[in-house]
Parts: sequence; C-alpha cells; structure tokens
Amino acid sequence: MTTAEQLLAQGYAKGFAKSYSEGRFETLTELPASEFGDLPQHFISKLDNADIEQLERWVDRIMTATSLEDFFTD
Repeated sequence: MTTAEQLLAQGYAKGFAKSYSEGRFETLTELPASEFGDLPQHFISKLDNADIEQLERWVDRIMTATSLEDFFTD
C-alpha cells in the first residue's frame, strides 16, 4: 500500500468513526427524550463525554430501560 493510500485509509477510518459516534449520539438524545421527556443537562453532559463503547452500551438499553436513570447507568 502506498503512503497516499495509507493516508486515505486513515482519513476514511477517522471520518467513519466520527460519523458513527455522531449517529449514536443523536439516537441517544432522541429516543430516550421521546419516551421520558426532555433530557436533563447532566445526561447530555454524560453523552458528550462518553466514548464509543459507552455509547454502544447505552444504545443496547434503548428498548429495556424503564427510566432515564436505568438508561444511563454506567
């Protein structure tokens, strides 16, 4: 693989990861809000500071959480 191809691949991977993370963030703000009402600021702050793995764990809870506290448990 040439240097240009490696740089292109790295750029693609970074762009994909950023888009994926942004999509998860949107999911985690819209769906719980539709079920439980507007998200309090401290939950939005948790989302802002979460890594991809944490976002994934929260996405997995979308269908089973009975409260925002259940949903955002670490």
